[in-house]
Amino acid sequence: MGFELKNGYRKVKLHCFSGEIEDLEYPIHLNFNKKEPLQYLDQKIQNNISFKLKSEKGELKYFQFYNATFDFREGHFVSVLTSEKSGFHRLLINHNTQRFWYPNKNPYSIGKEGLWEKYLILISIFSSCVFWTILLYYLILPYLKNHVYVNFIFWGIGSLLLIFIISKIYQFPKRSRNEYLYNNKIKPQLKKIGTKILDMMKQKLNTIKN
Repeated sequence: MGFELKNGYRKVKLHCFSGEIEDLEYPIHLNFNKKEPLQYLDQKIQNNISFKLKSEKGELKYFQFYNATFDFREGHFVSVLTSEKSGFHRLLINHNTQRFWYPNKNPYSIGKEGLWEKYLILISIFSSCVFWTILLYYLILPYLKNHVYVNFIFWGIGSLLLIFIISKIYQFPKRSRNEYLYNNKIKPQLKKIGTKILDMMKQKLNTIKN
């Protein structure tokens, strides 16, 4: 089954794999392949989990999550919604309990900033930092008049600090933007898709129970 997440002109194709849980484990450590993205739910809770899903056709797929809090049991019927390109698992559905989990809150490719957004954020931060640096300079200028070398040192250190501070400050508006985008655009879409998958799987789940 294929679904899509949309953000403006950007689209991310999602693949849904459903099956019964087998070989459920809660290992202390997980070994992720270098090409496999680190899947997580909550960084504050260390509860690793790995399991296999067996589809109706007998196909087996292995999944593992770092710091996850799923209430899965062997034999439960579960669906995993995954981004085809990045490999990030976007939504997990337990059809037995009808609960949703959103393992990766990072919007990743669908939430990637456009070039104009990056420049706008950087220019705003740069202008603000330059303003406060110049203001600070003129506040201490009376103390630097007779110290030429101190003047050069001030601008040298100021330039280095600007480069360091701008790169750090940039993360805050970027994180806020991504959180806003996820909560207001991506999560509602995932919830809608999850509800659709639940409805589609109800008949199959009843068949499995019977």
